[in-house]
Amino acid sequence: VNGLLMRRVPRGFQKLMKLLEPAFRTDHDIGLRWILEEYANIFDGLAFLHDRHHLVIGDINLGCIMIDVTHQRAWVDDDSWSYPKFPCLATTEMFAHPDLFPNLTPGGKFVEARPHHARFSFTVAFVLTAVHGAHPFRMGAHPSVRSLQDRAKKGITIFDKDVNYPPFLPRPDVLSDQLLQEIIHVLKRKTTDPLKPDFLRGQAQETTKCQQCDT
Repeated sequence: VNGLLMRRVPRGFQKLMKLLEPAFRTDHDIGLRWILEEYANIFDGLAFLHDRHHLVIGDINLGCIMIDVTHQRAWVDDDSWSYPKFPCLATTEMFAHPDLFPNLTPGGKFVEARPHHARFSFTVAFVLTAVHGAHPFRMGAHPSVRSLQDRAKKGITIFDKDVNYPPFLPRPDVLSDQLLQEIIHVLKRKTTDPLKPDFLRGQAQETTKCQQCDT
């Protein structure tokens, strides 16, 4: 490969991080159902890149995909992808699989990103946007394990009974018990499987909005 020309993203596309802005969600009537459908599409795209093209998204954050309100997506930041023989050297701590934490230390041992690392990272991103602002390893207080990296390594999530859940965040009750269980299995690294797109779409169809409190 001598070079790569990326197409300009059409007008109206926003980085995935836009989902963290309450005003944007309100203006476009974006709720849990929309987010479930969007991440079903994202996990479909992730499988396509992994299985069909043997590419891995190396440095994952809320800026590596752009979206519009009609569920169109643009996978951007391609220079952070891992191509065969050309691994991505960058890592974003907030979304990184614990295996990749050594990459955050300059001059340390380098660990190449693999597909299951990307699936883990996008599950973290899903939680952050689905339970608005609830980063699974950064939010909430554990009595003895404080840092994001230590909590991620030990699999201590915001949903654990030993973690004080922040009162200003939406309650995790907005997620079904089955969905929460699937999320926790991924975050605690009891599975390397992704959240299944068909499962997420099924959850979206079962999601309703309360007419009284808008939850």
